[in-house]
Amino acid sequence: MPIKSRSRKSTRSRKSTRSSKRTKRRVVRKTGVRKAKKTRHVAKKKRSRKKSNKVMRGGKIIRFEGTDFDWTTDDTGEIKEFAYKDSEFTGSLLIPDSVTSIGQHAFEGCKMLTSISIPDGVTSISRAAFNGCAQLNSITLPKDLNTIGDYAFVNCAALTSIIIPDGVRSIGGGTFGECHSLKSITLPKDLNTIGDYAFQGCAELKSITLPNGLKEIEEYAFEGCARLTSIIIPNSVRSIGDGAFYNTAMRRVTISDLFIGLTTPQKREGIFPEGCVFISSG
Repeated sequence: MPIKSRSRKSTRSRKSTRSSKRTKRRVVRKTGVRKAKKTRHVAKKKRSRKKSNKVMRGGKIIRFEGTDFDWTTDDTGEIKEFAYKDSEFTGSLLIPDSVTSIGQHAFEGCKMLTSISIPDGVTSISRAAFNGCAQLNSITLPKDLNTIGDYAFVNCAALTSIIIPDGVRSIGGGTFGECHSLKSITLPKDLNTIGDYAFQGCAELKSITLPNGLKEIEEYAFEGCARLTSIIIPNSVRSIGDGAFYNTAMRRVTISDLFIGLTTPQKREGIFPEGCVFISSG
């Protein structure tokens, strides 16, 4: 009898084991892993992340991939200051038409961002809005833009070209400073002022056309533009700050006889590098 009893128990145990294995196999075939509920939850979350292209942590966006985005602006259409500072955006960014202004430091430190398209309705880009976007190589500025704050694009070391819209009257201090790869700059035709350090350290810049009507070039505006070899100063210019073209490769300067600021050799040496040849523009 004990043997028979053990046989039944063994038979029941084997049946139970086989049944359990069949159940587990069915679970595996259905879900891919044994813990079906947990796996379905994880899979759903992954699909959601792929669709939205963003990752949230603690209510803050920490990573973004792609060109679409769910923006949050106030009633004025402004992207608030510090809104996406140090976020891990990757690739291209398309800002929607509902945005009208970009606040201070809004995208500062977004080091993986490579290109930005800003809608034409944006009229203001505030101080240091894109400071330190180290891989940003392309940006489209809106045609309605009229204000660019100080240091707006400073330290955007990969930026190669920029077209500044005609509505801009003043380029703030340090706006494109240390943009080491910047080779091409198109300035607006009605520009009045180029701020201090505006293009300081743009080492790849070889030439730039200053618009007629420009009145002021502030101190160190083009200092450290190591490949800049010549410049034509418009007759409209009445003030050039100290060191404006210092540490450049400048060899020839075309300038008006009526220009007030260069009356002595000492003054010339403080603005331009030594050895410059000055040519009268009349």
